[in-house]
Amino acid sequence: MFFEDRHSEFRLVQNDIFGATIVWSAVVEYFNATKRESGIPLPLSMLILPLCYHANTSKVIATCMPSSGLYMALSKDRTIPAGLQLRMEHMAGQSMRAISIGSNAGLIGIDSYEKSVDVVPKLYSKPHSIRFEHEEGKRIEKCARRVGRWFAETQPETLCTLLRVQF
Repeated sequence: MFFEDRHSEFRLVQNDIFGATIVWSAVVEYFNATKRESGIPLPLSMLILPLCYHANTSKVIATCMPSSGLYMALSKDRTIPAGLQLRMEHMAGQSMRAISIGSNAGLIGIDSYEKSVDVVPKLYSKPHSIRFEHEEGKRIEKCARRVGRWFAETQPETLCTLLRVQF
């Protein structure tokens, strides 16, 4: 059983197209939560896959109500920040490939301003071709939506402190 679970997890983690749809889900939620005023800052987008692909973290986040916020998830499981910095660094290439694929597919784009580079949605509603039939995929997508919303509701400096990450 353990091997099958790990094998499934590795298969999802290694799929850059799946990663692009997960990043897109978070970006859309972020964009909607900011009343379509801004996209997710590029550095914060590097946290999406490391949070959502981590099995224990995604389970906790997916079971939280969207309105409960990041603080509730952290109070349910104080280990969420553990190892996140290292996972983010190790998954940087994969996160960038997911953003690149999402951009090439017309799901997301990059907007650069004077002081920031943001990932913005180019497609605002989920296409019928994007379906998550496996329970794990559904959970990861749900986690991504929560992460996007919670990132929009929390100042970047506060996120870095709570999640113990540096850029």
